[in-house]
Amino acid sequence: MTNKHNNNNSSTNGHVNPFYLEIEEEHDDEELSDYEDGVEQAGLLRPTAPIARSRNNPGPRKQWRRRLCLLLVVILALFAFKWNRKITPGGSEGEKLPANDDDDKNDNDDDDNSDDDKVPVIPDDNKKPVPNNNNQGKKPTNDTPNASIDPNSCFQTGDSPILINTDDDSLKYACPCTFDADQQPPTHSMFPDHSSQIISNLTKFMKTFRHMELDDWGHSYAEVKKGMHDWIAQRYAPYLADNSLIYESALGDGLHLHMVLDIMKEVKQIHNITVYGNDRSSGSVQVATALGKQKYLPTGGKLGTICQADSTQLAFVPSESFDLVFTAYIPPLSDPLEWHPSGDPLNAYLTLCKKAENGDEEAMKQKRDAQHRQDRWFAQWFAEMVRVAKKGAPIIVEHVSYPFCEATFDWGGVSKDFWTQAARNKGYNLDAKSLIFEDDKLFRKRYHMFVRKNR
Repeated sequence: MTNKHNNNNSSTNGHVNPFYLEIEEEHDDEELSDYEDGVEQAGLLRPTAPIARSRNNPGPRKQWRRRLCLLLVVILALFAFKWNRKITPGGSEGEKLPANDDDDKNDNDDDDNSDDDKVPVIPDDNKKPVPNNNNQGKKPTNDTPNASIDPNSCFQTGDSPILINTDDDSLKYACPCTFDADQQPPTHSMFPDHSSQIISNLTKFMKTFRHMELDDWGHSYAEVKKGMHDWIAQRYAPYLADNSLIYESALGDGLHLHMVLDIMKEVKQIHNITVYGNDRSSGSVQVATALGKQKYLPTGGKLGTICQADSTQLAFVPSESFDLVFTAYIPPLSDPLEWHPSGDPLNAYLTLCKKAENGDEEAMKQKRDAQHRQDRWFAQWFAEMVRVAKKGAPIIVEHVSYPFCEATFDWGGVSKDFWTQAARNKGYNLDAKSLIFEDDKLFRKRYHMFVRKNR
């Protein structure tokens, strides 16, 4: 940007004489009286007497150099300020991500409907895990898994994934050494733990589970399978074959994995699929592991690695390892604004939705902030699913609920536009043309999402 100055520099034959400068205002009139006749009348600028060059008076050329340097410094400072506002994992360009609650409050002044806010977290080149709240920016030192012959090895935060050597060269990796479920953010769908009863009589459970309620969903296994059959047959089967590896994020007791294999057996006669996954509940992990060890999985399914872990923090899982990655449900944050209300938090947020609908400006602002945090939670979860999927593999999220204020009878979630923005975001490396939605046949106003990773 050029500065505008008074056009007082003298020009002769098109050349500027550097000693013809503006008259300094500090010169008094007597000093200039000699120039008033003739020179001024001729339309020429009054030449100043040569000025001794010192630190305070460096001369015109050096003055311009200093001004140019100062301008460059200002430009660089502005560029650095704008660059630092792009808070993304690994410094990649992309979305704004508030680093903490204070930043969330500041971001409320921005346009909450911008594309940047819709997918606040992106993976760093789809190979390294996304930073999370409990692991501030720490990543594995590299993405090349460390090999170990010790089957009891465990993963420490900041390590690279640890592969466990096996006799058949199958994929096996170490689970996190520790996991504190109490430190996880509160979410909906925290069901009673029936794991001890199931494990104590696993044989009886496997004979009766098809007609029992599945994961406290209000539907039996048989009913859920019927409602999900066409979706799984159309979206899973084309991408699976004998010896495929599939991963379920938040697998619960492992019965959804069981259902996928059950349907694959019926529609494609696939065999020897190896299943992997994680869940935050230690009881669920024990049941899912027991089902695999006791050879209860259909199609001769084999048990891979199942860990107790947070689905937004899967750094222990090697990248680009699975032929298909899915989750049957992403449980939404139950208190995204961290109000900690007494009683059911849904009541507090229902009041917020009503106030926002009636035009309360503060409520409208809080509503946007709550949904932004919900979006960020889904994005962190989804980013890890994308990272562990092989190139070209499907990533599937099922039974997605809409934002709470759009469906107050449910627990909250994200809009379809959230996934559309994610599919277009280059950081995820997804094939946007592969994005598919389908209405849920089991639950009112929910939907399923399918998208493929780029090859």
